[in-house]
Amino acid sequence: MRFGGRVGFENAHFYDGRSGSPSVTDTRAQPTPLEASLGALIMTFHTHAGSGDAKTLIKKELTNLIKAKLPNIAGKGGPEVGDLMTMLDQDTDGSVDFKEYITLIGSLACATVL
Repeated sequence: MRFGGRVGFENAHFYDGRSGSPSVTDTRAQPTPLEASLGALIMTFHTHAGSGDAKTLIKKELTNLIKAKLPNIAGKGGPEVGDLMTMLDQDTDGSVDFKEYITLIGSLACATVL
């Protein structure tokens, strides 16, 4: 089994955050729950990115994403968004790219596993 690129999504069309309604479609088969979740992560990032560079989240965009999409996790005694930005922004460019965003999601998943 090979992983990389857009494996399993060759014919998929993801919502780009700019028009229409969100959907993940595959002309071959319905996506599995995990594939749909990956599509949702991608869609969420692109929906909130865009003030300037559509490939990154600035602090305000990350704050809005956390408040809108993670309301049950935000404010539970964790770090403030500014501190998150510092931890996530590995290349110190003042924004969070997709890889850095996925680091946040992975960290949250690890922290919430029972």
